Amino acid sequence: MTTLFAHPLVRGRSALTVVGVLSSALLFAGVLLEVLLSGSLADLADLANTGASASGTESLSNKMAPAGSAVESVHESGSMAQVLADIPAHSLLPSALVLILVLAGIIGIFAWGWPHLLAVPAVGASRIVVALGGISALLIAAFLPPHFLVLVVAFALPAAFISQMTRGGTHAKALRQISGTFVGVLLLTSASMWLLAARLAPAIALAAASLMLSGALATSVFASQIRSLAVVISALLVAILAAALIPTHPWWASLAFALCYGLTFGALAASSRVTRTVTSFPSAARAMVLVIHCALGVVVYSLALLFA
Repeated sequence: MTTLFAHPLVRGRSALTVVGVLSSALLFAGVLLEVLLSGSLADLADLANTGASASGTESLSNKMAPAGSAVESVHESGSMAQVLADIPAHSLLPSALVLILVLAGIIGIFAWGWPHLLAVPAVGASRIVVALGGISALLIAAFLPPHFLVLVVAFALPAAFISQMTRGGTHAKALRQISGTFVGVLLLTSASMWLLAARLAPAIALAAASLMLSGALATSVFASQIRSLAVVISALLVAILAAALIPTHPWWASLAFALCYGLTFGALAASSRVTRTVTSFPSAARAMVLVIHCALGVVVYSLALLFA
């Protein structure tokens, strides 16, 4: 029995198990509260029951995308004040506060451990750039149209070069510093897209968060020999439940998300370099656990865009 199950409270990896399960549970709770408090699922249920027309679907999509009207207005007026004025009050209500706080915590933990995970030369400078990039992306996702996220990526690259200037070294170390810092900002920008997905397609975001939680629980319970199979089975079960409980949820979205989740999990598990690094730095281990949460943000938002 001990070869099949790895009890997280007994084995040495219990701390990482707690981080993985807790972060997934908080992410699920944040998405669930944002969806429930904003009334998005109720709107979707009404739409499914009444068989709304295509025009009704379009208006609902505009309602769930709070920055949609602002996107149009910024092209017409080019005024930031007009953009902020056109954002509906929904984006400023406390419905997304829990999810924003959860994502802020993920940003902080990830930004602190990511430089150690990649062993960048200038750890402090890299932490500052990654943290500022993640906070900027989260604020943009909360209060501005989504296309402003490109500004975070645009400024991340020169900031990564500046972080290298704070410390000399060989060309190999410079490349590690620049690429590691830039990728860290990209991952946190992706993490902020969980908020966008929860507003645009709540059914997909909720199903994806449920899958993340089930995968984390399966990872914590089963040993490495059957862990991948357990993750796949749990993903399929969540996809079936989501299709049964949420009429408007496309089943293919859960399967696509499950595939991306499995690929990301397998890539991290197969990395021997990551395994050696996390034994020396606990903060690097926590960042490694959160890589999946960050990387899959852009996936769930992409599925939300396809659905909407």
